[in-house]
Amino acid sequence: MARMAIKKQEKVIVMKMDPYSGGGIGTKDYETLYNKPCISGVELAGDKNFEELGMERMTNTDIFNLIGGK
Repeated sequence: MARMAIKKQEKVIVMKMDPYSGGGIGTKDYETLYNKPCISGVELAGDKNFEELGMERMTNTDIFNLIGGK
């Protein structure tokens, strides 16, 4: 009967930190992110209103018509 020897190997994982992400693994400060999400090309930072995001408010009638009201 043949025996096999299994040698345990250790793996080393190296992570390069992105200098723009706040200096660690993630950040707790949203404003320091460099790749913030956007709506219609407008970065979601600060207090934006619908008009600044290129959106229009819907009326109750608009919503009613959208869901198939008659």
